[in-house]
Amino acid sequence: MIKVNFAALQNASERITSAGNFMNTELAGLRSTVAAIAQPGGAVEAWSGGAQAEYQLRQAEWDSAAEQLNLILADLAVRVDSAAHTYYNAEIINEQRFRRG
Repeated sequence: MIKVNFAALQNASERITSAGNFMNTELAGLRSTVAAIAQPGGAVEAWSGGAQAEYQLRQAEWDSAAEQLNLILADLAVRVDSAAHTYYNAEIINEQRFRRG
């Protein structure tokens, strides 16, 4: 027997979406902080050479990983929400069948 809590599934979907949004907000804040430091007049204005190139490479990898994680979280949220709807609709259909006898 499978017992499904529809509200919990829908809540999980919303929380997954919220987690993705929170992550994006935090990452944007970090990018802004780094950009402000590396801008002309910033703390590392003269930053150049190998360290800067290596940072740019790591930043690109980080951005790519964050983008992939966003896609995974968005897909997971949709699938969890879809499962909630599917279970709910199946429950309604079964309830109607029992009413008809």
